[in-house]
Amino acid sequence: MPDWHALVRQRLATLGLAAAREEEIRAELAEHLEDAYQHGLARGCTPAEAEACAEQQVANWNALAARIRREETMSTTTRTLWLPGTSVMLFAALFGLAIIRVVPPPAWVDERRPWLAAAWLALYLVLGGLGAYWSRRAGGTLAQRLLSGAFPLILHLAIACLTALAALFSPAPAFPEHLRLSFWAGIALGWVLIPGAALALGALPFLRDSTVKKPLPAS
Repeated sequence: MPDWHALVRQRLATLGLAAAREEEIRAELAEHLEDAYQHGLARGCTPAEAEACAEQQVANWNALAARIRREETMSTTTRTLWLPGTSVMLFAALFGLAIIRVVPPPAWVDERRPWLAAAWLALYLVLGGLGAYWSRRAGGTLAQRLLSGAFPLILHLAIACLTALAALFSPAPAFPEHLRLSFWAGIALGWVLIPGAALALGALPFLRDSTVKKPLPAS
Protein backbone atom coordinates (compact mmCIF):
# COMPACT_ATOMS: atom_id res chain seq x y z
CA MET A 1 0.00 0.00 0.00
CA PRO A 2 1.40 3.44 -0.92
CA ASP A 3 2.56 5.70 1.91
CA TRP A 4 0.53 8.76 1.01
CA HIS A 5 1.77 10.75 4.01
CA ALA A 6 5.37 10.30 2.88
CA LEU A 7 4.45 11.23 -0.70
CA VAL A 8 2.65 14.40 0.34
CA ARG A 9 5.47 15.37 2.72
CA GLN A 10 7.94 14.95 -0.14
CA ARG A 11 5.92 16.89 -2.70
CA LEU A 12 4.89 19.64 -0.25
CA ALA A 13 8.18 20.00 1.58
CA THR A 14 7.39 23.46 2.92
CA LEU A 15 4.47 25.83 2.60
CA GLY A 16 5.78 28.72 4.67
CA LEU A 17 3.01 28.28 7.24
CA ALA A 18 3.01 27.35 10.89
CA ALA A 19 4.34 23.81 11.38
CA ALA A 20 1.11 22.56 12.96
CA ARG A 21 -1.00 23.99 10.14
CA GLU A 22 1.30 22.52 7.48
CA GLU A 23 1.05 19.08 9.07
CA GLU A 24 -2.74 19.39 9.23
CA ILE A 25 -2.92 20.25 5.52
CA ARG A 26 -0.62 17.37 4.58
CA ALA A 27 -2.71 14.94 6.64
CA GLU A 28 -5.92 16.09 4.93
CA LEU A 29 -4.37 15.77 1.48
CA ALA A 30 -2.93 12.31 2.27
CA GLU A 31 -6.37 11.19 3.44
CA HIS A 32 -7.89 12.49 0.20
CA LEU A 33 -5.37 10.52 -1.89
CA GLU A 34 -5.96 7.40 0.21
CA ASP A 35 -9.71 7.71 -0.41
CA ALA A 36 -9.07 8.02 -4.16
CA TYR A 37 -6.81 4.98 -4.05
CA GLN A 38 -9.38 2.86 -2.20
CA HIS A 39 -12.09 4.04 -4.60
CA GLY A 40 -9.95 2.83 -7.51
CA LEU A 41 -9.51 -0.57 -5.92
CA ALA A 42 -13.25 -0.81 -5.33
CA ARG A 43 -13.85 -0.19 -9.05
CA GLY A 44 -11.67 -3.17 -9.90
CA CYS A 45 -8.39 -1.40 -10.67
CA THR A 46 -5.10 -3.06 -9.90
CA PRO A 47 -3.08 -1.52 -7.05
CA ALA A 48 -0.76 0.13 -9.58
CA GLU A 49 -3.68 1.55 -11.56
CA ALA A 50 -5.43 2.76 -8.41
CA GLU A 51 -2.21 4.42 -7.26
CA ALA A 52 -1.78 6.14 -10.63
CA CYS A 53 -5.38 7.39 -10.55
CA ALA A 54 -4.91 8.72 -7.03
CA GLU A 55 -1.73 10.57 -7.98
CA GLN A 56 -3.60 12.19 -10.88
CA GLN A 57 -5.75 13.97 -8.31
CA VAL A 58 -2.92 16.54 -8.09
CA ALA A 59 -1.74 17.54 -11.54
CA ASN A 60 0.72 20.22 -10.41
CA TRP A 61 2.12 20.16 -6.88
CA ASN A 62 3.78 23.57 -7.21
CA ALA A 63 0.50 25.16 -8.27
CA LEU A 64 -1.27 23.43 -5.38
CA ALA A 65 1.32 24.73 -2.91
CA ALA A 66 0.94 28.27 -4.28
CA ARG A 67 -2.85 28.08 -4.01
CA ILE A 68 -2.66 26.79 -0.43
CA ARG A 69 -0.32 29.64 0.56
CA ARG A 70 -2.59 32.21 -1.05
CA GLU A 71 -5.77 30.88 0.55
CA GLU A 72 -4.14 30.48 3.95
CA THR A 73 -2.73 34.02 3.82
CA MET A 74 -6.12 35.47 2.89
CA SER A 75 -7.83 33.45 5.60
CA THR A 76 -5.30 34.51 8.22
CA THR A 77 -5.50 38.20 7.26
CA THR A 78 -9.28 38.11 7.44
CA ARG A 79 -9.20 36.45 10.84
CA THR A 80 -6.45 38.62 12.36
CA LEU A 81 -7.13 42.02 10.78
CA TRP A 82 -10.31 42.54 8.79
CA LEU A 83 -12.75 40.81 11.12
CA PRO A 84 -11.62 42.45 14.39
CA GLY A 85 -10.89 45.79 12.70
CA THR A 86 -14.21 46.18 10.89
CA SER A 87 -16.12 44.96 13.94
CA VAL A 88 -14.51 47.59 16.15
CA MET A 89 -15.13 50.25 13.50
CA LEU A 90 -18.80 49.21 13.37
CA PHE A 91 -19.03 49.57 17.16
CA ALA A 92 -17.55 53.07 16.88
CA ALA A 93 -19.99 54.03 14.12
CA LEU A 94 -23.01 52.78 16.08
CA PHE A 95 -21.81 54.66 19.15
CA GLY A 96 -21.38 57.82 17.07
CA LEU A 97 -24.91 57.58 15.67
CA ALA A 98 -26.33 57.01 19.15
CA ILE A 99 -24.43 59.99 20.56
CA ILE A 100 -25.68 62.27 17.76
CA ARG A 101 -29.27 61.37 18.64
CA VAL A 102 -28.82 61.73 22.39
CA VAL A 103 -26.34 64.57 22.85
CA PRO A 104 -26.76 67.82 20.87
CA PRO A 105 -23.58 69.05 19.12
CA PRO A 106 -23.28 72.27 21.22
CA ALA A 107 -22.93 70.14 24.36
CA TRP A 108 -19.59 68.80 23.17
CA VAL A 109 -18.00 72.25 23.30
CA ASP A 110 -19.69 73.21 26.54
CA GLU A 111 -16.96 73.72 29.16
CA ARG A 112 -19.43 72.72 31.86
CA ARG A 113 -19.60 69.17 30.45
CA PRO A 114 -16.02 67.92 30.17
CA TRP A 115 -17.17 64.41 31.06
CA LEU A 116 -18.62 63.99 27.55
CA ALA A 117 -15.22 64.17 25.89
CA ALA A 118 -13.72 62.05 28.66
CA ALA A 119 -16.37 59.35 28.17
CA TRP A 120 -15.79 59.40 24.42
CA LEU A 121 -12.04 58.95 24.83
CA ALA A 122 -12.57 56.22 27.43
CA LEU A 123 -14.73 54.32 24.96
CA TYR A 124 -12.02 54.63 22.31
CA LEU A 125 -9.49 53.24 24.77
CA VAL A 126 -11.78 50.22 25.17
CA LEU A 127 -12.32 49.85 21.42
CA GLY A 128 -8.60 50.04 20.70
CA GLY A 129 -7.94 47.38 23.30
CA LEU A 130 -10.77 45.19 22.02
CA GLY A 131 -9.49 45.26 18.44
CA ALA A 132 -5.89 44.48 19.44
CA TYR A 133 -6.96 41.75 21.88
CA TRP A 134 -9.20 40.12 19.29
CA SER A 135 -6.38 40.15 16.73
CA ARG A 136 -3.89 38.72 19.23
CA ARG A 137 -6.26 35.88 20.12
CA ALA A 138 -6.50 35.09 16.39
CA GLY A 139 -2.70 35.02 16.06
CA GLY A 140 -2.20 38.47 14.55
CA THR A 141 1.20 40.10 14.23
CA LEU A 142 2.11 43.26 16.12
CA ALA A 143 1.20 45.42 13.11
CA GLN A 144 -2.13 43.62 12.65
CA ARG A 145 -3.02 44.10 16.31
CA LEU A 146 -2.26 47.82 16.15
CA LEU A 147 -4.19 48.27 12.90
CA SER A 148 -7.15 46.29 14.25
CA GLY A 149 -7.33 48.57 17.27
CA ALA A 150 -6.96 51.71 15.16
CA PHE A 151 -9.59 50.79 12.54
CA PRO A 152 -12.17 53.35 13.75
CA LEU A 153 -9.69 56.00 12.65
CA ILE A 154 -10.58 55.13 9.04
CA LEU A 155 -14.10 56.38 9.75
CA HIS A 156 -12.73 59.59 11.24
CA LEU A 157 -10.41 60.20 8.28
CA ALA A 158 -13.24 59.61 5.81
CA ILE A 159 -15.54 62.07 7.59
CA ALA A 160 -12.76 64.65 7.96
CA CYS A 161 -11.87 64.40 4.26
CA LEU A 162 -15.50 64.66 3.17
CA THR A 163 -15.98 67.68 5.43
CA ALA A 164 -12.87 69.35 4.02
CA LEU A 165 -13.97 68.72 0.42
CA ALA A 166 -17.46 70.04 1.14
CA ALA A 167 -16.05 73.19 2.73
CA LEU A 168 -13.53 73.86 -0.03
CA PHE A 169 -15.63 73.06 -3.08
CA SER A 170 -19.14 73.91 -1.95
CA PRO A 171 -20.81 76.56 -4.16
CA ALA A 172 -22.07 78.28 -1.02
CA PRO A 173 -19.80 80.97 0.45
CA ALA A 174 -17.27 79.49 2.85
CA PHE A 175 -17.38 80.51 6.47
CA PRO A 176 -14.43 82.71 7.47
CA GLU A 177 -13.05 80.07 9.84
CA HIS A 178 -12.78 77.60 6.97
CA LEU A 179 -10.10 79.82 5.48
CA ARG A 180 -7.94 79.70 8.58
CA LEU A 181 -5.18 77.19 9.15
CA SER A 182 -6.07 77.04 12.83
CA PHE A 183 -9.52 75.70 11.93
CA TRP A 184 -8.08 72.75 10.00
CA ALA A 185 -5.45 72.18 12.66
CA GLY A 186 -8.23 71.93 15.24
CA ILE A 187 -10.11 69.44 13.07
CA ALA A 188 -6.98 67.30 12.68
CA LEU A 189 -6.23 67.44 16.40
CA GLY A 190 -9.70 66.80 17.77
CA TRP A 191 -11.03 64.48 15.10
CA VAL A 192 -7.97 62.47 14.06
CA LEU A 193 -4.92 62.78 16.31
CA ILE A 194 -6.57 62.61 19.74
CA PRO A 195 -8.92 59.68 18.94
CA GLY A 196 -6.06 57.94 17.14
CA ALA A 197 -3.87 58.31 20.21
CA ALA A 198 -6.67 56.94 22.42
CA LEU A 199 -7.10 53.90 20.16
CA ALA A 200 -3.34 53.24 20.08
CA LEU A 201 -3.08 53.63 23.84
CA GLY A 202 -5.91 51.15 24.33
CA ALA A 203 -4.21 48.68 21.99
CA LEU A 204 -0.82 49.04 23.67
CA PRO A 205 -1.26 46.37 26.39
CA PHE A 206 -2.10 43.77 23.74
CA LEU A 207 0.81 44.40 21.39
CA ARG A 208 2.99 42.03 23.40
CA ASP A 209 2.57 38.31 23.02
CA SER A 210 0.63 36.76 25.85
CA THR A 211 2.79 34.68 28.11
CA VAL A 212 1.61 31.55 29.84
CA LYS A 213 3.38 30.75 33.05
CA LYS A 214 4.69 27.24 33.13
CA PRO A 215 4.18 25.27 36.34
CA LEU A 216 7.21 24.83 38.48
CA PRO A 217 8.74 21.37 38.38
CA ALA A 218 7.89 19.22 41.32
CA SER A 219 10.70 18.95 43.82
